[in-house]
Amino acid sequence: MNVPAPAIQNDANKNRMMLIYLATLCAVGIGLVAANAAFEVGGWVYGLGGFLVVAGLGGLAGMNKGGGFGVAPCPGCGAELSFQLTNQFRTMECNCCGTWSEGNETMTTVPDDRVADHCAFTVNMPDECVRWPGGDRPVCPVCHDPAVRMDKIEGCDALGTTAALLSPIAVQRVRSIEAPRCAQHTDGVALFVAGSKVTLGFRSRAYHLEFCQLNG
Repeated sequence: MNVPAPAIQNDANKNRMMLIYLATLCAVGIGLVAANAAFEVGGWVYGLGGFLVVAGLGGLAGMNKGGGFGVAPCPGCGAELSFQLTNQFRTMECNCCGTWSEGNETMTTVPDDRVADHCAFTVNMPDECVRWPGGDRPVCPVCHDPAVRMDKIEGCDALGTTAALLSPIAVQRVRSIEAPRCAQHTDGVALFVAGSKVTLGFRSRAYHLEFCQLNG
């Protein structure tokens, strides 16, 4: 008899703290708007107050729509998985045992033949030369058909991108790599940059497993 996977539970403590934080933003924002109306401190106070109110209300609406923070046991080892937006389907790796699981009501082990609609399966960029499955004749990272060419893909540091918008002297970290592709699939590999950490993402779990084995 199949035992049903444990259902995802709301993380009451994190949700409570987030609700308090967002409610505080709204309260402070309303207070600033009221203070400016009464004492005419300056237009910047009104603007700041309005921003805080909008941010607080937007956060509350997002929590209501997304379901807030949640927890679930890892199907591999039972360790607690924590995440945001419990109403959304997610794919994630357990930090304790490395099991990849997926779901939105329960978390179940990802089958080896899963192909996600985005590059959900990630691995640290190898320190040395990247070895692509297929060897001298690389295969497509989605369907495993013979690759027709190597495409250049780039990844930008999100913090660097934000800083570049604010400061003309900000240094934006951009990394690139050439990845195989077939004639049909152009989105089988993605490059993610976060500071000094660089990771590769794949749509295909089977390709991800093979890549990890080849690159240690």
